Amino acid sequence: MEYTKLTLGIALLVAFAWILFRNSKRSGVLHALIRIDTIVGMIAGLYLVITAVHSLFF
Repeated sequence: MEYTKLTLGIALLVAFAWILFRNSKRSGVLHALIRIDTIVGMIAGLYLVITAVHSLFF
């Protein structure tokens, strides 16, 4: 289960980082950073990675 969470978290981080990068090229970095869906996706991916790593190693 933890490996699934880790894989899903990494996939979310990569996907939303790519979206953030793509949006920042079009409209600027600040406008891309205030997109709430991108920020929520990055936070969700980061949360999944942190909790999975914590469960695996501690």
